Amino acid sequence: MLILLVAMIATVSMYAQDSVQVNSSVDVVSRFIFRGANVGGESSHIQPVIYADYKGFEVSAWGSYGISNNYTEVDLSVKYTYKSLSVQFTNYNIPTGPNFTTNTLFNPNLSFNFVEIGLYYNSDLVPINAYVATNVYGDNLYSTYVELSTVIPIGDNSLNVLAGITPYTSIYGNPGLVNIGAVYSRNVIITDSFSVPTKLSCYWNPQTDSKFLVVGITF
Repeated sequence: MLILLVAMIATVSMYAQDSVQVNSSVDVVSRFIFRGANVGGESSHIQPVIYADYKGFEVSAWGSYGISNNYTEVDLSVKYTYKSLSVQFTNYNIPTGPNFTTNTLFNPNLSFNFVEIGLYYNSDLVPINAYVATNVYGDNLYSTYVELSTVIPIGDNSLNVLAGITPYTSIYGNPGLVNIGAVYSRNVIITDSFSVPTKLSCYWNPQTDSKFLVVGITF
């Protein structure tokens, strides 16, 4: 996956330097919650991302670093979008593996370097967004996660309501609901010319009865 990412970036840079859109940002979150599971331990996380877009293709590198623990994650992705559909390949890398006894997602069935294929649907014509993601390498269970969500405008802000399931026994849990959540997004105005995007997220995993309240800001 790393070779593919480098090749994509090199190709885009060589043939279309003036057309490539490159962006980056940094999130700071109070907890790292992923698909109904606490994967980042009892620590806040810094999560930088950099991505480049060119004619429907996007390559990106995303990371998560625990502020008060040694959790480290670096994910490399390649995505292609055509109209309302996207397909994405993601290589998840956890160089400093978390403790299995405290981490609620990673377990002996999952390596610390695994690959996922995801199919996404997102359209302005239909208010429901959907995606299905399956691990195809590094996961003995070939775990699959399916999520439906909708965005509700609230003035200048928004509320994203979501529900996620796993269709069979996997790293996410037993068949059924594993993630119910709501994410409220708003810009906090600091001055007339400066504001900070913020998110307040609530998640509940019905299978483990785990509840999470997460605050995040973006720079």
